[in-house]
Amino acid sequence: MEIDELVGRLTDPGADGADLAAALAGSGGAAAPALLRAFRRGGPRTARLLAGLLPRLDDALLDAVAVALLTDHHPDSAPVTTAPSGVAPSAVTTAPGAGAAGFEALLERIGPGLVPALRRVRADGRPPLRRRALHALAAVGGAGALSDRDRALVERLIRVKLTTERPRPLPDHWWIAVPGDRYEGVFEALGLHDRVPVTLELGLSVRRHDTHYPDLPDGSHGAVHRVFVTPELAGWRLVYAETPIAEMQWWPHDTIARISAVCGQAQFFHRDAHGDSTIWAVAVDGRVRRGYWSDATPEWTGAPLPWEEPADDSGLGELDDDAYAEEPLDPNRAATAGITTAARQLSVDPAAVSAETPVRGHGWLAVTAVGVGHGPFAGALRI
Repeated sequence: MEIDELVGRLTDPGADGADLAAALAGSGGAAAPALLRAFRRGGPRTARLLAGLLPRLDDALLDAVAVALLTDHHPDSAPVTTAPSGVAPSAVTTAPGAGAAGFEALLERIGPGLVPALRRVRADGRPPLRRRALHALAAVGGAGALSDRDRALVERLIRVKLTTERPRPLPDHWWIAVPGDRYEGVFEALGLHDRVPVTLELGLSVRRHDTHYPDLPDGSHGAVHRVFVTPELAGWRLVYAETPIAEMQWWPHDTIARISAVCGQAQFFHRDAHGDSTIWAVAVDGRVRRGYWSDATPEWTGAPLPWEEPADDSGLGELDDDAYAEEPLDPNRAATAGITTAARQLSVDPAAVSAETPVRGHGWLAVTAVGVGHGPFAGALRI
């Protein structure tokens, strides 16, 4: 039976998976390209069935699949015979190339069944494949898929990078800002645990892989998120929590009031991808002092701050609509201010951060549940 036919029959619900797996094992590494083609071209159901059968394959075939994946599908694939020896573990330390998303999507389809083979390549393969295997292990299983030695290598590299890192422009769609000299309180206020030092690049790259759904220590099952706290930048620490902050956009006042009670002050900024909704708010000592929300109709909380421009009421008297005449104007209104203006006045504009921005300390990465740690989060990260 041809290899492609054998692989095709693996996804037949009535087929004997054990017999087909044994037949594929007899074909040697020649079956590896066909398996990878099936993972790439098949639908989600096909990928699930194939991933479930991987543990039935012998080590020789699994190793061949791993080598084929890293040789032909990795974004920096090149002839392995020409690569230098002793390559550093840049697979999780540099920005993914243009093809990284497709490579990681393929790994997601394959799942953790290939982890043992990738570990063997990482331990015994040729240098370029070892480097690529580290990327693949991190992408499919996060830090938990790495060996103790590789985790130690990554941690050491982080420490080295922290000594020379300089800030650069940061994302400015949503974040929280707290004073740099009292930022420690943000970990308790947001319920963050297991914090570890990280570079700016690593912390920001977490936004693509910030959620995991584990079985929690208390027996429940739910979402756990990773949260990045930047180094102190011009006197302020910025908090990036992609999913949690996006979820609190409709009413962040309670959160920043709670943070400000322990940090002295907390600010929230949010701008949706289309610019249709803008939110900023500042709380001091446990109380929201000022807030602005603009969607269909702007709304204000608290009195205008000294830097806000007065509202321009010219032309309102010319309106003939009785609804406007009957509804009094909000006394706290001001000229519309976007989050960029508010951030520059209140703390620091992330988009304006540069190598010249005063910086102190290093960033932290933490998780939103106790006892989970960072190991279960999949996704290759930049360092």
